[in-house]
Amino acid sequence: MRSYRIKCVLYFVACMAVATAAFGEERNEQDPAGLIVHGNTARLMTTAAEPSSDRHSKPQSCVDGAVLQPIRSATISAEISGVLDKFHAAEGDRVTAGQVVAEISPRRYVVNATRARMRVKSLETAVKTARKNCEAKGKILAEGAGTEQEVLNADAALEGREAELSEARQLLKLALIDLDACKIKAPFDGFIEQRFKSCFEAVEKSDKLFEIVDASSVYAVANVPAAIQHFFEQERRCLFVIASGKTFIGSVQKCGVKIDPKSNTRKVFVLIPNDEAALQIGMTGELRLAK
Repeated sequence: MRSYRIKCVLYFVACMAVATAAFGEERNEQDPAGLIVHGNTARLMTTAAEPSSDRHSKPQSCVDGAVLQPIRSATISAEISGVLDKFHAAEGDRVTAGQVVAEISPRRYVVNATRARMRVKSLETAVKTARKNCEAKGKILAEGAGTEQEVLNADAALEGREAELSEARQLLKLALIDLDACKIKAPFDGFIEQRFKSCFEAVEKSDKLFEIVDASSVYAVANVPAAIQHFFEQERRCLFVIASGKTFIGSVQKCGVKIDPKSNTRKVFVLIPNDEAALQIGMTGELRLAK
């Protein structure tokens, strides 16, 4: 009798469990408002918003990471050794083509040029004397009073003097070139970007003196993916956009001749006029095709 009661209780519990599970499934339905019910707990079902097609997305032909480079720059080095006597321009100063920017002490080079000039004058006199001697020997030989060997010796002496004079003139040119190199001039219009030496410092030949930069126009250089390189054909008008949103118009001046196998990109150089000096070397931005 007792075991029968236990069986009845177990059967009753099993039936209640089945009924509860069925009741829960019926309540796990979504109402039209998006409410989901789990047992006694309800929550509002939300769906992820799809990206709006109205949002501003970057066009395919937009390239980030463009960096401004000068249209030309040069690091000027000393052609001679000596002591830097003067520096006529500071960093940031504007200079014009042919302007003397720095000077190396010319004292030793003045002496060398003077000595070379004196050597040339001396040999010019020696050549004149040797030429007169040749003429005299020729006349004597014509009169039958001299020998042919004397004439040959006189001609050889003249040729030797003329060779010495030619060499001396070349040495004078070199001395004058060294003297002129004491004045270091700007090769083109631009700004002094950096000075590597100061006044009264000793410099050796090929030592860097200063760097000059021409920023009258600038290049916006960007690595363009190979997949869109056809958008950036030569002479194609482009916009360079800086962080503030300001834009500058330029055109594709040149393109790299090879594609970087690692990044699969090619360099593109967009030339932008910079007459008002609004753009500075090193600024970054993005390139877009102009409409």
